[in-house]
Amino acid sequence: MTLRSLTCRMTSTPDELWARLRDPAMSERRAALGGESSTVTVHDEDGAGRLRVGIDTAVPESWMPAVVRGRLRGRSGFGLPTVRRVETWERVGTDLDTDRAGDRQGGATGMDDIDGWMSLDIHGAPGDASCEMHIAGAGEGSVVRYELSLTVNVPVVGRAIESAVLSRIEDVLERELEILDG
Repeated sequence: MTLRSLTCRMTSTPDELWARLRDPAMSERRAALGGESSTVTVHDEDGAGRLRVGIDTAVPESWMPAVVRGRLRGRSGFGLPTVRRVETWERVGTDLDTDRAGDRQGGATGMDDIDGWMSLDIHGAPGDASCEMHIAGAGEGSVVRYELSLTVNVPVVGRAIESAVLSRIEDVLERELEILDG
């Protein structure tokens, strides 16, 4: 298993990011970063402040280490792996309580932060990934933190595959954050 953290400072507030995450057109823009083979499969809210977004993407061959590409080409009837990504986002925080210093907490919604969980099911490859996500207010903007975990069950080269795939996931997440930040 390989773990990786990604932290980005955003100019948008948590409220602004929440509004963009809830916009189905924004989900389509985010999916488009994965190429023509990416589609939004789910975009719904449950009425309790939780949002779920699903995106399916065929993994481009160029994303895989050379040793994996060679093995895939040698397997008859084996297509490129696909990733089914499902994110669940939820507003969390205070209800405009007063902290120890007497300052008011909470945004316009009374909910400061946004927590998220992402599963990445890799079909056609021996591995899976997950991610914990957190958006917190920071000054006039916010900070977004991702904690990624990936396991690839391939003897000898599993760690190399994990490192390469996590780098690609980080690249996509960073580009998505640029779009979300406006």
